[in-house]
Amino acid sequence: MASSPEKKDPPSCGSRDSQPIPCTDDPPLSESPTTDLGCHDPRDEDADHPAPPMGKGDIDEDSDDDGYADEETTCPGQNFTKEQAKEIIRKWLETYDERNREFMVACEEFQKQGGDETSASCPVFPLKPLPETTDFCTPKSLCYHREYKTNDTSETASTIGWLEPKEMLQIFSLRLSSSMSYPISVYGIFAVRDYLDPLRNYVFNRTRDDPVIVEQDSFTLPLCSPCRGMYVVEYALFEVDLWVKMEGGVSNDKQLLSAYVEIFARGVFNKEMSGRILSDHCHVKFTAFCSGFDNEILLFNGKLCKDKSFQHIVAMKSKGKLVVHLEFEGSLFCWTFNNGRDFSGPVERSCRIGVPCIPPHREDSDDIFASTNSDNMNMLIGDIDEDSDDDGYVDEETTCPGQNFTKEQEKEIMRKWLETYDKKNREFMVACEEFQKQPGDETSASRPVFPFKPLPETTDFCITKSLCYHREYKTNDTSETASTIGWREPKEMLQIFSLRLSSSLSYPISVYGIFAVRDYLDPLRNYVFNRTRDDPVIVEQDPFTLPLCSPCRGMYVIEYALFEVDLWVKMEGGVSNDKRLLSAYVEIFARGVFNKEMSGRILSDHCYLDTHYMYLSRSIEAVIQVSTEIDSNDPRHVKFTAFCSGFDNEILLFNGKLCKDKSFEHIVAMKSKGKLVVRLEFEGSLFCWTFNDGDLGAVNSPDDSVLKQFHVRVVFSPKQCVPPTYNSFFLWRRSKSVQKA
Repeated sequence: MASSPEKKDPPSCGSRDSQPIPCTDDPPLSESPTTDLGCHDPRDEDADHPAPPMGKGDIDEDSDDDGYADEETTCPGQNFTKEQAKEIIRKWLETYDERNREFMVACEEFQKQGGDETSASCPVFPLKPLPETTDFCTPKSLCYHREYKTNDTSETASTIGWLEPKEMLQIFSLRLSSSMSYPISVYGIFAVRDYLDPLRNYVFNRTRDDPVIVEQDSFTLPLCSPCRGMYVVEYALFEVDLWVKMEGGVSNDKQLLSAYVEIFARGVFNKEMSGRILSDHCHVKFTAFCSGFDNEILLFNGKLCKDKSFQHIVAMKSKGKLVVHLEFEGSLFCWTFNNGRDFSGPVERSCRIGVPCIPPHREDSDDIFASTNSDNMNMLIGDIDEDSDDDGYVDEETTCPGQNFTKEQEKEIMRKWLETYDKKNREFMVACEEFQKQPGDETSASRPVFPFKPLPETTDFCITKSLCYHREYKTNDTSETASTIGWREPKEMLQIFSLRLSSSLSYPISVYGIFAVRDYLDPLRNYVFNRTRDDPVIVEQDPFTLPLCSPCRGMYVIEYALFEVDLWVKMEGGVSNDKRLLSAYVEIFARGVFNKEMSGRILSDHCYLDTHYMYLSRSIEAVIQVSTEIDSNDPRHVKFTAFCSGFDNEILLFNGKLCKDKSFEHIVAMKSKGKLVVRLEFEGSLFCWTFNDGDLGAVNSPDDSVLKQFHVRVVFSPKQCVPPTYNSFFLWRRSKSVQKA
């Protein structure tokens, strides 16, 4: 994103023309201290005061582009070739994935030490800086540069805003920490671009002539007042561009931090939050080993960034091999080159990020340059096929129902969808305010449930046959995902505890249909509720908890996943008379909120469905297998539940009659190296089996009388296989969520 200090065009977050402009003080609407601003907005009656500009969710009824002005916008991302963009995305993915994992490890260490969330030493969630270019920049589509008009470095107008209450953003502090020697003189900007008007709204703005003197590490920057309030319904963009003033003129100044960071509110209002933006200026050490000698050659040892490159010439044996080592953030990576090959690229791909590696060699060879076959290495999240033109995404023909609409129909669908979504969010906000006035707490059953964001039936990406959510999640394919795929090492996972249905229909009703999760490992259905019309659930009361089935494998969520729900009421007279209860696609976004129980509501005209779930960091699959010796002619009623490390909720495994001809298996997510307790309620008594990840068999179990009747077995992390179609697209996908209204 950064450009060299000498360059001054085009103006962008990383260019030198983006240095701050002096703030201006705007006059108040009235000089009278007794002006009643609650009566009316004088701008409504004064043509000299423009109305608030169109927000991100507004659609111009008379426009053919749904409010997006297709003006000529200087997008720096479009200046890259596809190959360059591919490499930028690959490196960005590796960095983002690594920082998230470091954050998870830090959180676990912090929890082990008994720290609480209010502590100053609590790990800070790494915000997600956007890559310098995206797949939307190259075809001149609606990339974040165009959406937020990053080429326009003007300040937003101070005269725009709303009288009625809105969802807003307040920034309390910006705390800077650097590895540079103090004191340093820092200048630059920190601005917010919101949906009201995507121009800069400064909260830090210092020119080179008026820098901040930073004399110590972890320094709080002095904030300026934004020129107006910052409005955030869902998305906003942080733009940061900080420089260190050096002697000798502007050309000698050093860029400290330059990034665009998109924030996503996701209904987490009225809670203080912290996020960290990390610089790409990092300490690296490059060394080389050549055929002909054992000594290493130091190539580079210091801070490196995109504006600073180096080359080093070494001598090596003809027809030999050259190994380049990189020491970076505590890990070791290597590239191997052969003299005589017809290309200059590495022979071996670098080893997994975060996993120490050595020069490739066979176990039975003393030659450190012996070749090795790396084709069987599992693909890391973030790896991109070097020989592919589509970054791992197979552009297969997909039947997208959204492409069957005309542009006018799509426009009307989006308008109604926006109105509905906005209305539900406002109702939720009002309910939260009323709840806070009551003596209830967040654990209360009467606490308002956050409304999920169901995706619209069609989008602009559907009409243009671009990467809409239908194509991304392959919604036309109703196949079930394979039960044989998964990971052995700990990953970020999803656990669903319950689905609670409430309907306005007269009870009892017979409900059938599905609730499935499509995750980034394989975007095919993974059922947690699946009832056919011949085997419906009889719902006799409101609300009713649907009986869940076991997913066929663990559900993996680093950032995004899709809930697919399609519920029907069985009516007399055949399937044609059945009534649809709820049908929706809902995209969920983890956003680093791991290890906290969450609830979300999916609404329709006839009912709502509350989903109780949790994102778990560094977790594994646990496969619980249960069988019994109870005679088939005399089945007994049993209830099996599970309790896992990482959460307090029980997971219902089975509740019904069981006999020797009927066994079951249930897959749950649990924390790595944790404990799993399987509980049996049988004939008025309670029995428990305890299993530890890493131990073979149960560490505690009931007496022999129960063991002879029931066999409980748990297998931890049984899989190490990813599908051949697995790719990294779910990690970076788009600059935004699937739909940016």
